[in-house]
Amino acid sequence: METKDKLIRCARDEFAEKGYMKASLRSICNKADVTTGALYFFFEDKDDLFRTVVGEALEELEKVMFGHYSREDEADDAREQDDDDRQTAQNMMRVMYRYRTEFDIILTKAQGSSLENIVDRFVAVTREHHISIADKYSKGKWKREKTEMLMDWMARTVVDAFIYAFSHFENEEDAVNCVTEIGAFIRKGWFSTFV
Repeated sequence: METKDKLIRCARDEFAEKGYMKASLRSICNKADVTTGALYFFFEDKDDLFRTVVGEALEELEKVMFGHYSREDEADDAREQDDDDRQTAQNMMRVMYRYRTEFDIILTKAQGSSLENIVDRFVAVTREHHISIADKYSKGKWKREKTEMLMDWMARTVVDAFIYAFSHFENEEDAVNCVTEIGAFIRKGWFSTFV
């Protein structure tokens, strides 16, 4: 595992410095002091290596996010999930800061990789979750055909709140406070609009 771990560490540094498109497998191998054959023993290609570098960070974030969505889906009334919303937002920011380099790579240096549209994927998942919650609780108040664009925008706003806090605050606690405040604002607007 030592060789694989060295490759991952060196690839992380290379992707962080140059981004996916400009990163060189040869350079990664040179820094890890291994042959390109060794790299291909562990990884299919550059994209596989990239996904491995950022994979654990994404898995942890998705675990927190999908856990929250599951609890909200099972709740008798999602409006009573304020504490869970707040705790989830804080936990997501903490994951992003624990893997700060990996999330910087994901958000700013993934162009050309299979993860270059990861933000859009998070928006789509959030949008679908919001639609299911609105369907469950709205009692006919929201009309899907008239407000799908608004639902799209609100889902993007939620995801963008995390990106904004992550990219604007060096200090984790400041980012957590920021996303908590933005989340409370979004939540009130969301429920007054759709439920």
